[in-house]
Parts: sequence; structure tokens; C-alpha cells
Amino acid sequence: MSLSFDHLFEISPSHLLVVDRDLRCVAVNAAYCAITLTRREDLVGRLLFEVFPRDPSANRAAAADVRAAFERVFATGREQVLPRVAHRGRVREADGTIVERDRVWSSIHSPILGADGQVLYVMQVVQDVTELAAHVVSDAVSDALARAERAESVVTSLGESRDELLRVFEQAPGFVCFVKGPDHVFELTNPTYDELVGHRAKPGLPMRVALPETVEGGWIAVLDQVRRTGEPHVAHRRRGVLQRDGVPTEFLFDVVYQPIRGRDGDVIGVVITGYDITSAERAREAQAALQKQTDDAHARAELVSRERAFVMDMLPELVWTASPDGRLTFVSNRSMDFFGVSPETLLGDGWGSVVHEAELPNVVERWAHSLATGEPYEVEFRLRGHDGVYRWHLSAARAFRGEDGQIEKWFGSVTNVDDLVRMAEERDRSIRELSAQKRDLERFADVTSHDLKAPLRAIVKLVEWIAEDVEGKVSPETDENVRLLRDRSQKAIALVDAVLRYASAGGALRDHAEIDVTVLVRDTIAMLSPEPRHRLTLPAAPLRAWASRTAVQQIVMNLVGNALRFAREDDPQIVVTSTLASEVLTITVADNGSGIPEDRVADALAPFRTLKAPQSGTGLGLSIVQRLVETEQGSLSIHNGALGGAEVTVRLPARVGARDTRGMPIVRP
Repeated sequence: MSLSFDHLFEISPSHLLVVDRDLRCVAVNAAYCAITLTRREDLVGRLLFEVFPRDPSANRAAAADVRAAFERVFATGREQVLPRVAHRGRVREADGTIVERDRVWSSIHSPILGADGQVLYVMQVVQDVTELAAHVVSDAVSDALARAERAESVVTSLGESRDELLRVFEQAPGFVCFVKGPDHVFELTNPTYDELVGHRAKPGLPMRVALPETVEGGWIAVLDQVRRTGEPHVAHRRRGVLQRDGVPTEFLFDVVYQPIRGRDGDVIGVVITGYDITSAERAREAQAALQKQTDDAHARAELVSRERAFVMDMLPELVWTASPDGRLTFVSNRSMDFFGVSPETLLGDGWGSVVHEAELPNVVERWAHSLATGEPYEVEFRLRGHDGVYRWHLSAARAFRGEDGQIEKWFGSVTNVDDLVRMAEERDRSIRELSAQKRDLERFADVTSHDLKAPLRAIVKLVEWIAEDVEGKVSPETDENVRLLRDRSQKAIALVDAVLRYASAGGALRDHAEIDVTVLVRDTIAMLSPEPRHRLTLPAAPLRAWASRTAVQQIVMNLVGNALRFAREDDPQIVVTSTLASEVLTITVADNGSGIPEDRVADALAPFRTLKAPQSGTGLGLSIVQRLVETEQGSLSIHNGALGGAEVTVRLPARVGARDTRGMPIVRP
């Protein structure tokens, strides 16, 4: 059976209409007449918009859209699609009656070009999609159906000439082919289809021969089904493999298989229409991946933002930001805990409402200075708390600058320092009181030194004169009493001197200098006039350090003085060592006396306490040493050493060649 294009056009199930440049109907098929309830003789040769719409008042907008679509095709030569044309038209009910109902059509307007490439006619393919619209069928399926109807129309004859029909067929959008008979023999293909299959679909060849990969891919089975059932088959995003230059290549298609019936109603072939959406799908997948990355990035950013807000709210400080002009743009939720007001209340210039009026001018002035100069902002002032009480706070901020050096934002914080300010005030008050007490003590010591030492020296001198006058003239008992009187008077003078040294030991010493510790130790011990029977082991190598001369001298004098008194009577031994390491000067004094019981160390350090008989000393030696060590931020330890007696170790901050004691380490025991 030969293919008649007139017959193919007439029996096409698609609703086809062709108009010329005057929008005059030149061809219409039976399907179009059926859907519009018109006769062919009522349409062909007449202007389209004289026939339609039947109800101009109800269909004015739809008519305008359709007319504009036809005119755009003639003007541009490009296809125009109206996916939804809502109008009111006649419909035949099941019982044969005709009624007016609201309908939704989808129409495609395609150009038909002449030999010179100019648009001669425009073909309209319409589809009633009322039910699809009512059931919200996906755009992809609706589009596929529309393309199927359009593709089917391409293989029909639109005019009196076979050449005209072939031009329409070749110019159809997407790929189109017509296969005929049970073997699906290629009858017609358009250039897009030829390009897709590598120009292997030769007319007269069965598809399974020309394209063997379609057997395994299931394409032949679909064609068999459409031919057997007479029902169209629509496949959206159908994956398939085609040979391209001998290489299996995967594609993704939107494709429709439309059965074509002969005059006797039997299926004579199938029109295959569709689009290669591989590139579009890859672009969609790439877009989806990009969108996922964007969504993930937004989610991460949101998470970071929530975490940052959580951390800000966990901080004991109130965190804030401000614009370059100084207006607050963000305040953390800690404002509720601080001031009992919402963060929004403090934004802009609202923060001024919680500042104490006495400090507000200074705060504004300091903030204005930082805004003008970009310098860091830091100021203490009182803020009103949620209980109405003003407390001291420290506010600090730094400018955040962009790549151009301009300030983009200020980041700041507010810290409650009220306890620190109160402690500082209490500390200053205590320092003032202690300074006054120290001055009183020093004055007392001066008075004591003057008022007590003068008569004591007179008593000593008087006792010496009496001893000279009565020498050999009184009994031995009287001589002993005179000697005791002289010794006790000298000890009283020594006690007064010790009290004076103890009173001054707590003050800061300002005589730090580079000293030779070895020389100072030896000179200090010489001042104590040890007896020949005392065996002393002293440092010999020079040891230079930056330290307080007074502190070292008083420490050595008191420690060695104690050792001379407490060493063994029959064979007194004293060992003095000094070292300098890691900026710490260590001085150790050990003797071979009876030592200090561990539970009596605290007693040994207490003022006016002695572990020997009262006449053996003043009980202030170790107390003076301890106060000097504390003043120098050093440490002191006492234990019984290798000689069997007490071993006292003092550690003081010191440096070699330094000229500044600031920043010296505090020595721990």
C-alpha cells in the first residue's frame, strides 16, 4: 500500500489547521472539525476569526492570544506555543446534545516555509487539555503530548504538493521518523533523527537491522506494542543507548510513539517524535547539584550562625556590633541578663538609656573619638542593671576594616567589672591604711631606737665604769652580776636594732643593682666577727647578679647569725652556698646544730620566738628573713640538712646583666 499524504493528513488523530498570511483557512482535517463541531466547507476559504470565536465577549482574551501567536510566526519564522488557552466553546455530550462549556486547549503554531525560505503558511495543532488541567498532570507529560501531536502533524500532508509536506516534515522541531509495517521499516526521517542515529536509518531498512541496539534497548518491543494495541506510548526521560561512531552512547529522551491508521482503520505504521534531552538533563543535574551545594552551604551557614549566636549567649560578656557611624546593629541576648531589656531596645542609640548620667558625656566623647580616628575604644562606666542598680562595666571595641582599609563594622563587648572595681577600691583603701600603719610603725621604731637605745647605752657605759671601779674589790658573785647586767643591756640594744630592722623589712627595696654575691656574703659575715673556733665554708667563685643589696645582706646576716648561735658548741660548722640559675638566686645556710623539729618550723618563723633559751637571741632573725623574701617575691624553705642541723634555703628573683627587675618571675617554694 503506497502512502498518500492527503490521506495521512486527513486521518491524523491530531487536530490540524493551516492558514495563510491573511489568516484564511486553507486546510483542515477531520479531527479538527470534530473537536470544533464545524464542517470543512464552513472553514476552508474563510478568515479564521470570522468563524471563531462564536462568543466574542467570553473569548476575547483567548482570541487575542491566538491571533498574536499566528502573527508572531509569520513575522519571525519561529514556532509559537500557547500551553494554555482558556475559552468557552461548544461540546457534544454523550447523549448527542451540544452545550457551551469552559474548555482549556493547548496549541502549537509552526511555520511552513517555501522554497525561498519565507513563511507561506502556519500550521496550528490544538489539543483539548481540559481534563489534564483539572487533574494537574505534570508539565512534562503535557509537553510530551503536545510534541507528539505536533510531530504527528509533520508527517501528514498539508497541501497539494508532496514537496511541501516533506519540507514541513524536515522542519519539524525535535527528531521525527515514520516506520511502516510489522518490521518497522524506515519510511521517512528528518535531519535531526538522522543526526541522532548517525545517518544509519536508511529508507527501506527495518529498524532492527539499521539500529540493532534498539532490540536490546526495548525500542522494538514498544513499537510492537503500539502497533498491536493502537494506543500511543509516551515516555518521559527515557534512557537509551545508541551507537555513535561505533561507541555505545547513553541518551535521555522525551519520546512519543503515535500509531497511524489506514483507510480501513488498521495501524499501518508509527510516528516516533521526541527530543534529545541529554544535555538539558545534565544541565538540570548540574543545576540540582549546584543547588544542593548552595542549600548545603546555606544550611552550614545557618548552623554556624546559630552556633555563633549560642556561643555569644554563653559568654559572660555582652557582645555587640555597630555600623561605621557608631549605631548599634546587633546586641546578644545577654542584654536580658544584664539590663532586663531586649536587644532591640539597645539598637541604634538606645544603649544610652542604661548608662549612668554622670558617665554618659565621657562615654559619648570617647566613642566619638574612636569613630573619628578608628582607634580602639575602651572605657569604664556604670550601667543600670535589671534590678535598677548601677554597676561598673568595661566596654571595648575594635574596628573591622575591608580590603580598602575602610571601616566596615565595629565589634565590641561589655564586661561586668563591678566586683573588680570594688576590690580595687578596697585594695587602695587597704594600701592607704597599711601605708599609714607602716609610717606609724617606722616613726615608732625611730622613737624606740632613739628613746631606748640612748639610756641603754648609758647603762652599758655606767656598768663598764662600775666594773672598772670594783674590779678586785667585790665578791665573785658581785662580779658575775655586773657582767650579767652589762650583757643584758647589750642584748636590749640588739633587740631594739632587730625591731627596727623588722619594721623596715616589709617595705619595698629600691637598691637593686648588679652585685657580686660572693663578696657581699663574705663582707657581711665578717661584720658578725665569728670566733676562730667556728669552721665556716663560704662561696669562693665570683657570682654577679642583679638583686637588692640590702635584702641579700640582711638575709645572710640573720641566717648566719642564727647558725653561729645554734651550731654545736664543741665543733661549730656552718656552710654557706650561693648559685644563680634560670633567673633565680639561691642562698643556703646550714649548720651542725640540733636542727629544728618539723612541727616547730612555724614557731621558728614567728616574731619574738626562739627555740633556744631566751638569752640566746631576739627571736626576730628568721622573721626578718621571711619578710624580706616576701617583699622580693621569693621563697623560703627550712629543713634539717646533711650536717645534722637546720638548713635554710632562700630563693630570690635575679638576673645576670639585667637592669630592670620588672617582669622577674615570682619564685615558688
